[in-house]
Amino acid sequence: MKFIFTIILFLSVLVEFSFEYTASVHRISPKGFRIKSSSTLLFIDIVDDRITYVIYNVNINRTLTPDLPTDFVAVITESILDQWVYINLNARVEGGSKIYYRMDVFHDPYDPNAKNKPVSSMEKEAELPYYTIDISEPVEERCAALYRISERCQLSVTTVSGQRVCKEKLIFQEHFDNLDPKIWKIDARIPTDTEDSPFVSFQNDPEVVYIKNGWLNIKPKFLSKASGFNESSLMTGTLNIAGCSGREQECMRKAKFSQILPPIISGRIRTKHSFNFRYGKIVIGATMPKGDWVIPMLLLENLENFYGPSNYASGQIRIASLRGNQILRTAEGKVISSRYLSGGVVLEDRGPLHDSCLRHYDAEERVSDEFHNFTLTWTEDDITVGIDDYEYGKIEGGFSQLFVNKSSPPYDSDHKMAPFDREFYLSIGLSVGGHIDFPDYCRSGEDRVIKPWINNDPKAMFNFWKDRQNWMRSWEKYDTKLQVNFILVYAL
Repeated sequence: MKFIFTIILFLSVLVEFSFEYTASVHRISPKGFRIKSSSTLLFIDIVDDRITYVIYNVNINRTLTPDLPTDFVAVITESILDQWVYINLNARVEGGSKIYYRMDVFHDPYDPNAKNKPVSSMEKEAELPYYTIDISEPVEERCAALYRISERCQLSVTTVSGQRVCKEKLIFQEHFDNLDPKIWKIDARIPTDTEDSPFVSFQNDPEVVYIKNGWLNIKPKFLSKASGFNESSLMTGTLNIAGCSGREQECMRKAKFSQILPPIISGRIRTKHSFNFRYGKIVIGATMPKGDWVIPMLLLENLENFYGPSNYASGQIRIASLRGNQILRTAEGKVISSRYLSGGVVLEDRGPLHDSCLRHYDAEERVSDEFHNFTLTWTEDDITVGIDDYEYGKIEGGFSQLFVNKSSPPYDSDHKMAPFDREFYLSIGLSVGGHIDFPDYCRSGEDRVIKPWINNDPKAMFNFWKDRQNWMRSWEKYDTKLQVNFILVYAL
């Protein structure tokens, strides 16, 4: 046996591109497609068992172009009986559609941060047949008959880009050696997608979003300190967002009277389209920021906005969030400072369903004083949030039943976790102010300064900025940066 293996290795070294890669493409019912590839040594029926992972880049009815992102990217780290299978259950494709795909083959262990070069690449196009593969059978039968899963991989309920993965597998890791543009996109827009939008513009500013010593840093700064702006231009100028990633109305704003420009530049990064998944466990190691009216956001956001694009119609999952104020109490005296950690889900921008599905942890010390692991486990039945090794809250499914004042539920009642039954992506950012996260008349600091704006006041952002002499002292005293050291996501 050793002799045969030695001959195979000798032949593979002696003959360049000695392995031949073949692939087949099929449509899936009710929607989606499958690409199945395999390799054999030329003229010999022996597979290349040195492959450790395969990356597929796929476009629908559009050729692959190096300068443009692809419609779908999938990293396949497990073979199925020596076949590398990518299954997408989300794409809507018709018979006769063209699939353009590239398969990159690697022999090195998978590391999303490494710049490993593929040992082989195959770029092809295929026309999807008009018939489909029916996968309506029970999961167990499908595993045996269609996927033919080997014993080393038990399928999880977790999906990544529409493909089910192996149980308890690490499906994403980020250690921020750099900010890979193929994985992370920096938000560039003036957020208007919810009525509780913060008093910021998200921009691709290297002073705001940057990597240093293996840490992601997001540090807010004043728009008046940016090139081309001063304090008076906040009241009279125009803000055009370079490389805007939002809708047309989120790309430009002109100041008018008390409707000033967003006075703070902040940052948010997302894995939209590069890494999206459904169900799993997330662990984020981070140090939260300090400073009045600052809010770090470690989130999951809905990839498709399947149930609607605005006001949290498709739901938002909060892995962790808190208020950066070191001393903050409600008008009734309840502590809601950086000791008060929140996690869970948000279903609407105003009203009881903004807060009622959030869970809270009232720590003895300020959470922002130390590095912590923030965790969230998202299953088919519930969502659990935690800090370090302590789980402090669980949110059960059945969210459509919470909309008691509506004539019909906004979600399909057959899906217990709707709207959290679709794929979501990671979103990491920092907000300032806003129209709901800080209760009216709450008091900040040792001097018990009343929050300077009213949430439903059209002049809220103007009044926040006008009071900067009060809250700016905390920004000068404390570190307002959100710092993230790593992100790990595991299949269930």
